[in-house]
Amino acid sequence: MKSIQAKLITLICTLLFITLAIVSTLTYLQVKQQVEENVRVEGQSLVQEKSDLISLYLENFASSIDRYSQDNRVVTMLQSPEEEREEAWAIVNEDFQTFNSLNEHIAVTYIGSNEGEFFTEPFIDVGSDYDPRTRLWYTDAAASPDTVIWTEPYEDASTGEYVVTAAKAVTSGTTILGVVSFDLYLENLTAIINSSNPGYEGYFFLFDQTGIALVHPTLSGNSVDNPIVSQIVQSENPSDFLEYNSEGEDRLLYYDTVEQTSWRTGAVFSHENMMAGARDLRNTIIVIALVAILLSGGIAYLFSRRISKPIVALKKEVSRVARGDLTATMVTSSKDEIGQLTTDFNVMVGSMRELVESIQASVEQVNDSAESLSAVSEETIASSEEVANAIGEVASGSTQQAEDVDGAKDLTIELSNQIVKVDQHSDELVLLSQRATAENQKGSEQVALLQEKTRAFNTVIGNVEGVVETLANRIKEVEQVINTINDISNQTNLLALNASIEAARAGDSGRGFAVVADEVRKLAEQTSQATEKVRHTIEGIEVETSKVVDEVQSTKAITTEQNTAVKSTEQSFNEIELVVGDITRAIELIKDEVKHMNERKDSVVASIENIAAISQQSAAAAEEVTASTEEQMRALSTVSESAEVLSNASELLTERMNRFKV
Repeated sequence: MKSIQAKLITLICTLLFITLAIVSTLTYLQVKQQVEENVRVEGQSLVQEKSDLISLYLENFASSIDRYSQDNRVVTMLQSPEEEREEAWAIVNEDFQTFNSLNEHIAVTYIGSNEGEFFTEPFIDVGSDYDPRTRLWYTDAAASPDTVIWTEPYEDASTGEYVVTAAKAVTSGTTILGVVSFDLYLENLTAIINSSNPGYEGYFFLFDQTGIALVHPTLSGNSVDNPIVSQIVQSENPSDFLEYNSEGEDRLLYYDTVEQTSWRTGAVFSHENMMAGARDLRNTIIVIALVAILLSGGIAYLFSRRISKPIVALKKEVSRVARGDLTATMVTSSKDEIGQLTTDFNVMVGSMRELVESIQASVEQVNDSAESLSAVSEETIASSEEVANAIGEVASGSTQQAEDVDGAKDLTIELSNQIVKVDQHSDELVLLSQRATAENQKGSEQVALLQEKTRAFNTVIGNVEGVVETLANRIKEVEQVINTINDISNQTNLLALNASIEAARAGDSGRGFAVVADEVRKLAEQTSQATEKVRHTIEGIEVETSKVVDEVQSTKAITTEQNTAVKSTEQSFNEIELVVGDITRAIELIKDEVKHMNERKDSVVASIENIAAISQQSAAAAEEVTASTEEQMRALSTVSESAEVLSNASELLTERMNRFKV
């Protein structure tokens, strides 16, 4: 089992280790996050700077080619007659020589005319079949005459280096006279890209829009097969961050786009190198933590030793007490828990010392009392025999009295059970009468509701009767209208007949009128037939309406009889309610009387039970006294023996108490 000192040292070192581990972990994560954020910001800034430098570099040459496209000497050369063109080219060529000498990265400067002529500085023999108008630099510049175009980088056939062509159309109004252009070596871009270091042992790169590695420490030529390069050049985002793994190493990449050429320039950082500072900081924290743990362990050892020293001293004094030395004591000036424990130990030893001294004094008194006890026991034996005889007679009478009281108690309990049953039945009657009252109340409410609904029904029947009478009157009015329509139809038929007769008298000139008269007659006949059908329908409605009126009258008679029955039912419910109320009151009176009987019954039973209990207790007490007396006699017979044993035990106790030092 570990000591308190070892436990304290272990606890302090464990807490310190956990605290330092948490601090070092959080610090490392915070530094790691800060480094990553710094790299992102710094990388973006550096790449943007490289992109701006490349743009500025290309913009300088673009401004030069733009200036030549607007130079009057170039325009004059392209517009001059064929016999004067050589002289005009000599003037332009002299300027081109100066320009090329000032820009060492210009490979060749040239002009292609719209007539297919090709002029270069320095001179290049391209053959008589060379037509600049079919070249990409010429067609692109001619398609965009207002801007300087840059071609995709390509390898120069003579040097094997990558070059790029800048071209600008030479115009006169809306007419394209030709294209002025030059080839630019890209080796200076390498110097621009590598002019600075991105830090963390990273590197810059430059790819054209097709994936050709213009500047890269390991890649060259067309590298579009590389998945990272492919992702960069094919991305629709002009700038972005990428995280990837290459050759088992995590890397962070940021790229940007050169506006003039759509080239992608960027920087790559090694995650391992980025985190080197964070790891060094973490390792330093770990070393500091280990040193702090060792120092804390030493301090904890000294501190725990100071705490455990008084405990060890107290343990030694407790061992002395365990061996019987009650003179042990400790002196302490500490006010903490250990000081309080030491004070309590001194009080405990003092109490034990007083107890042992008291026991020693009591042992001497026991020796004296044992001698007196032998003499008293002989006299007590004689007295106990006389008490035993008297108690025997009392026990016999108490037993008979207890038997008589038990009989009376059994009869009283049976009567009590009957009273309880009566009380239960009276409770049931009260509940039933209450339920009958509630149901009677519900019946009265339903009768009242039935009366209200009957009155509403009477109102509805009255309304229906009025509606039916109104309908009968309206049907009679319709019948009068039908008669009127029928009369009009008959008159129309007569008029049509007269018209037919008049048409016949008119001969051929009245044929058309005869046709109209015939149609009117047919229409009148159809109207007469329709009105006849309507009349039959109305007669059927009148018959049904009469039936409805008869049924309404019958319903009113039945409703009147129903009202009478409802009133009779209501009177019956009222009488039932009165009778049930009388029954409930009578049952309540019976319940009250039964309750009083039950209360008195409980008192009687309790009294009898008390008497029986007292009788039984008396008999039992008498028997116990008799038994106790006999036991006392036997005990007194052994008192002498016990006194002798007590004397021997007293001597033994005295011998053992002498072991303690007080």
